[in-house]
Amino acid sequence: MGHDKDMLPVGQSPSNEPALMGHDKDMLPIGQYYHKQFTEEDGDCHQTRVLSEAAQIFNPIFLSKQSTADIVTVLHDLADKLLVYECRHIDESFIKKSKKEMHKLVNDAEGDHDLDRIPSTRQKRIKRHKLAKDTILDWKNYAGEYAERIWKGWKHRKEKYPYHGVAIRLIAYAQLSSCSVERVFSKLERIVKVTSDNIKEDMCEVRLLLQVNGDLDEMYNALVVNFGEE
Repeated sequence: MGHDKDMLPVGQSPSNEPALMGHDKDMLPIGQYYHKQFTEEDGDCHQTRVLSEAAQIFNPIFLSKQSTADIVTVLHDLADKLLVYECRHIDESFIKKSKKEMHKLVNDAEGDHDLDRIPSTRQKRIKRHKLAKDTILDWKNYAGEYAERIWKGWKHRKEKYPYHGVAIRLIAYAQLSSCSVERVFSKLERIVKVTSDNIKEDMCEVRLLLQVNGDLDEMYNALVVNFGEE
């Protein structure tokens, strides 16, 4: 770290080369800290980074570019990274069965990976960012819309590739937002209204967990029943 007298005031940019070099040295430990958060296994953001890499197995554009050899050398490795999610539904057996779907999935993606046909959210983004109505926006540059198009593109694939279909839904549900938190509190409020305030805390927690995660259990159980013998 540089000395305090060499550090720039907040909001001020370095005006010459020596000042710029000194500023870089001051910022380096901060950059290293955040780099470790994503790259080291005990980093707070490590799981997020690994899952973002694994999520490529759901992207039809990415899949369409994979060769037969890549299925084993690239896609199988990405599928293994789903274990970082630490979901009880996604275990070694689940991953193994999902890998069996990959050859057909890649062939399918080669023939159908056009995400341009999915309706755009362009108007919403133009309104949100107060841009001119004739602004040209490329959905590939917007992570939110890119992910939404991949999600919608899986609607006609999830039955054909059931293990990938379950995995993408589990991963998508893992992306928390304030809306999901509000839904949990809404369900909790309903439980308390029906059972009154006398319900014990542990029973309330069990009922809430069933309400929030019950659909995932049904989805997973159906998969085990229908495809467990493969």
